[in-house]
Amino acid sequence: MRNALFLFAVLLFGCNKAPVNLPTSVTAFRSSGLDVSWDQSGSNRIAYSAKGSDGFYDIHFANPDGSNDTCLTCDHPALPNKHICCPFWHPNGQWLLMLVEQASHPGTSTDALPGFGAYCDIWLISSDAKKTYKLVTTQADADPAAAAGGTAGRLPDSVAAAGGRGGSGGAQ
Repeated sequence: MRNALFLFAVLLFGCNKAPVNLPTSVTAFRSSGLDVSWDQSGSNRIAYSAKGSDGFYDIHFANPDGSNDTCLTCDHPALPNKHICCPFWHPNGQWLLMLVEQASHPGTSTDALPGFGAYCDIWLISSDAKKTYKLVTTQADADPAAAAGGTAGRLPDSVAAAGGRGGSGGAQ
């Protein structure tokens, strides 16, 4: 448990460095969105969550000026296609950690809204959306960070080194 907490602390604080060139102005390119994560690997992409017309949150990519705004997880065949949120870039810019609502659970999807996090598992998706891995299955409304337990050693680099098998069964 201590190793999992340390790894998540490294991910949260060590990998989320401030940009080298700080912006001099801020311009909104979308009227709503949340869970912003800036890729520090050099691509300068922004990943964020936004609610779609289906009522569920998905992860989008965009350039800092709002151009090339595309949905990474909309109708993805390997994902449950319920709430998908809270993207967090791996330092190499090739992977994103994300919370994905379980395909089936008691209650409604309201419990899994971003910020609540109930019934959400921790997944990994490649930045081209070709590979997905379910890393941690949470119980009911468990804290996803605390649920990582012994799976922390299977985060992005080791998944990529394992041959990058695609599909939801790759790193369970």
